[in-house]
Amino acid sequence: MKYYVYIYKDPSKNNEPIYVGKGSGNRFSKHLSSKKKHPFKHRLDLMKRNGVKPIIEIIEVGTNEKFAYDIEICLIKKIGRKIFENGPLLNISPGGENPPNHKGKKRTLEQKKKYSEAQKGNKNCLGRVLSDETKEKLSKKHKGKKLSEEHKKKLSLAHLGQKAWNKGLTNKIRVEI
Repeated sequence: MKYYVYIYKDPSKNNEPIYVGKGSGNRFSKHLSSKKKHPFKHRLDLMKRNGVKPIIEIIEVGTNEKFAYDIEICLIKKIGRKIFENGPLLNISPGGENPPNHKGKKRTLEQKKKYSEAQKGNKNCLGRVLSDETKEKLSKKHKGKKLSEEHKKKLSLAHLGQKAWNKGLTNKIRVEI
């Protein structure tokens, strides 16, 4: 099987790289029809609404999947991720560490345990544990930020019909001894 690393670029922003991934077959095109809630998918949808088609650069790697993952990790690190304010990429993970569970393949107990441990802890909406330093950066970035009335209306419309995050919670404190 042949593997490659692909880079999505936004031609409306001077060909800014916005996502790096590793794939085989037609994996690079799956993002265009994905229904996942992901910052990268939101960006693709915005580009589509504005009539902008992403540029997809493909770097052929060969038959070594581990090597493809290593290149993906290296590119993500070199270009930088928006989530850490050190680059433009919308990748949430640093790449390579969580290969997809392909159809028909079962995860080993070790893989399941690793995945379970990664999901535990204090998480943000993206499912990642944030360091105190990152939380502080995000806090400073959003302090004093005012939303326009138009933006507030859009948020309101986007959340219509959704259950409030605190619905059913009480102010009672539970103490276990």
